[in-house]
Amino acid sequence: MVTTPASRSAAPLDKVPWLVMDYDQLRGLGLDEGEAFVLSLLDGRSSVRSVVRMTGWPASKALRTIAHLVALGALELRAADEPVRRRW
Repeated sequence: MVTTPASRSAAPLDKVPWLVMDYDQLRGLGLDEGEAFVLSLLDGRSSVRSVVRMTGWPASKALRTIAHLVALGALELRAADEPVRRRW
């Protein structure tokens, strides 16, 4: 199971992580390999829970990485049924 009280507040497991920056903006963030790996797993349909499982990492590490990407402004966590809003 991937849920912990701390992880629920940092990254709700049923939300879908959405990339909200373009490539040039992402390059300017100086992301590390782990952050880039997490971004490579995003498909606009998979929940945070699914992305955490896909990493193969301990849940705490994957959730911290997702939360950091949200804090940087690279990701938004959206409801699965939320319509797509294009920014570019």
